[in-house]
Amino acid sequence: MSSPNPSTYHFGVDLSDAVLREVSFLKEIDKHRALYGGPLLKQAIFRYEKLWLPFAAKYENQILAAPLDISWVWHCHMLAPRCYVKDCLNICGVIVDHSLTPTCDGDTVQRYWREAYPDHPYHVDVSQETTYIDVTSFVSKLGYNLEDAASRQKVFYYQVSLPHYQDTKFIESAIGRYRKFLELKQCYPTSFIVPCYDVDVVWHAHQVHPVTYKKDTEVLLSEHFNHDDSVNDRSPGSRLNVSDAETRVIWREKYGENFASYGAMFRGLPPNGKLHKMPQEEMFRQCSKQVSIVIQQVLVSNESVAKKTRSLEFDAILKSGIVLNLLKMKKPAIGRGMWNTDTHSQEQRELEFDTGMCEKLTVALYKKGLFGNVGPKNIVGKASLDILRLINNCKALHVTETQTVEPTLGNTNIRLDLNLRIVKLGDIPYTFDPGTYEECIMPEFLEDLWGPVPLTRLPEGQDNKCNVASHRLRTANGSVEFTVRTIHSLPCLMSVVHVFHHDKLSVVCHLIGPDTLPHPDQVTTDTKSTLTPSKGERAVVIKNNDGDWAVLTGYWTGIRKGIPGRPGMRGIPGSPGHLKLNMYKIATGKWTSISYSTSDFSFSVDGVHVDMQRNLIECSAAEGDVPENLGLALSILLLHVLCQPRPSNWEAGQSLTPATKSTRGGRAIRHLAVEDYGLMLAMGLLVTTPCNHYLRHRFMGERNHGCYVAGGDGTVSGPSDDVHHDDVTDGAHDFGEDQNAIWEEALAGDNTDFEGADNDTAGDGDPGGCGGCGGCGGGGGWGDGGGGWGGGGGDGDGGGGGDGGGGFWGGDFGGGGFDSGGGGDGGGCGGGGCGGCGG
Repeated sequence: MSSPNPSTYHFGVDLSDAVLREVSFLKEIDKHRALYGGPLLKQAIFRYEKLWLPFAAKYENQILAAPLDISWVWHCHMLAPRCYVKDCLNICGVIVDHSLTPTCDGDTVQRYWREAYPDHPYHVDVSQETTYIDVTSFVSKLGYNLEDAASRQKVFYYQVSLPHYQDTKFIESAIGRYRKFLELKQCYPTSFIVPCYDVDVVWHAHQVHPVTYKKDTEVLLSEHFNHDDSVNDRSPGSRLNVSDAETRVIWREKYGENFASYGAMFRGLPPNGKLHKMPQEEMFRQCSKQVSIVIQQVLVSNESVAKKTRSLEFDAILKSGIVLNLLKMKKPAIGRGMWNTDTHSQEQRELEFDTGMCEKLTVALYKKGLFGNVGPKNIVGKASLDILRLINNCKALHVTETQTVEPTLGNTNIRLDLNLRIVKLGDIPYTFDPGTYEECIMPEFLEDLWGPVPLTRLPEGQDNKCNVASHRLRTANGSVEFTVRTIHSLPCLMSVVHVFHHDKLSVVCHLIGPDTLPHPDQVTTDTKSTLTPSKGERAVVIKNNDGDWAVLTGYWTGIRKGIPGRPGMRGIPGSPGHLKLNMYKIATGKWTSISYSTSDFSFSVDGVHVDMQRNLIECSAAEGDVPENLGLALSILLLHVLCQPRPSNWEAGQSLTPATKSTRGGRAIRHLAVEDYGLMLAMGLLVTTPCNHYLRHRFMGERNHGCYVAGGDGTVSGPSDDVHHDDVTDGAHDFGEDQNAIWEEALAGDNTDFEGADNDTAGDGDPGGCGGCGGCGGGGGWGDGGGGWGGGGGDGDGGGGGDGGGGFWGGDFGGGGFDSGGGGDGGGCGGGGCGGCGG
């Protein structure tokens, strides 16, 4: 009897719900990274093997909710399905079932547990690496090494951590691809099939229902389908590399489409623990502060001076030189030269100043004049107070610290007992000191040079020539607190911004593409961090020591050709366009549109403000995340450099400002004066970068018939003849080094005639079109095959012949290939269409 077709098979578990729960569980585990290795993991394995499995087996008809540490080990064990069954039968005599929706709640399970194991807590503290039992001598008798498995699985969550993996539309598509994955295994039972991560997360969610998974796969594949996550070597010729290539080929042969999918590829290793976290006290030290000082008591040591004292006054000397009186305390009626809580109310004893505005704080003692308290006063003496030393012990907001100072004022000393409290943190202004670019070779395989940046391995013998520059960020006192390194690699099509706190790498910002982010059509809402390459949209991920901090996307829009006025009709001013930006903050899950003004080249977002005219970046200490916000500011500028349209014949080093002023209708055409700003030049405005202009000109007209983007390290033109395995590995696909098909589409919109800083074509094009090239022709939208990305032809940039029709993704993702849309090479993208990305 033939096996059922996986495309119509009814699985024993709701996979859509299971995937959501699986990703949520992995997110929780990732918050407690001590479970990935070390004594806490070893204790968890002991608790799982020696306590949990025998315990759960007693309740064969129920599925128990396990504590977090045991749940993690259990999860790793079930991802080796055959070993799991064998170990359960050896230890318990039954297969202990599991579900992401247990039938027996935690409270009931805890009662059972206390009865069975009174000396062992149900929950353990997973936030610490300490253990409650000594497990150093424990040796597991399981047939599967769970310590190694947990260590391998710590990479998996990062691959599925972006928000589209919790989008129902994306998940449904992944389930459909999982069905095809299983069908492929039916057809090629001896092949070692390598899934993308969208398929892999569905597969994992299926496996952690072990009884159901065993039944389903035995029905579909006539065997208990195994899973092997131990194959991780991606080097050329490795089992994973060769099997990856074979998977792509047989998938295409079977389904007439490519296996590679937007937002579903290998993202590199997680950055957690690889970067420097700026200490809070360092941020606190650098920022300006609004300080409240309450004078508790003042004593004048010289009794004769004390008798004649008239007042005690505090002045602030602003950085502009202006003297500002902050507080004047008259001598009390009682006591000799003494001010305290009995003689003055708090309002009479309190002063506030801002360290960002004040240069100095002075205290002056005045004595009575010739006519006593009437008429001119005579100064006894004045002294400056060390503001920084005064607030040095204030380590947090709203915490009162007591200080005593004894300044000498003329011929007498006074004692000031002070209560200091920081009531507000101000901004930290950094002046940007740009460096110059140099060409150097930076091997793409040296993480010490790049930090946690996933880079494609180049062919043997090809050097990774990069343009590199180092820049400095100085505080108001001139000290260098941060160094920034910018790297542009054409061979790897990568731009990177490093932010160093002193000499320690704190934040890494680098380009990501459609291998990492989905197309808007793949998700229910485009607030899930999506990317539309057809409109020249680019994206940057910002990473810190805790992982991904934010995803930033941007594209150029709003280009408008000016129309001269004529009698009876007003002219329409042209516009050079602007950068449209969106940011997805990982920690908060919030989506923010960033206002970016090209009139004065300034912008503010979250905790950072950039003023390019002053070469100034201000970070809010109250918001925290200073290195991250510096990275955000510089990433915005990087996207401007990559997305800004340029003249079609522009080459690196040439000015973007026309040598002669252009006019239309007697009026000068406005240009973007970006070259006037050091921040723009520092991000690579005039050097060779993988910008949209470069990509469009590099890939225009290139076609890759018969090529498939290899996972990890190469372009594969056909299947390997010698790979036959009966296992399947974890999601291992990436887009590899042949990025022509990836980025060829990205600059369809970069056809601006920047002479005159306006667009001499068809304006902005259709929604989803090619940003002014007259649309991409033809029929449907993304996923509709040869229809292209937008509708309608338009005049295009050269009369509408089209780009050959296949489109920038057609070769790798579209069923029709690069030539599927017809048309010719007549200039714009009109006519034949962009090919689309679907069957």
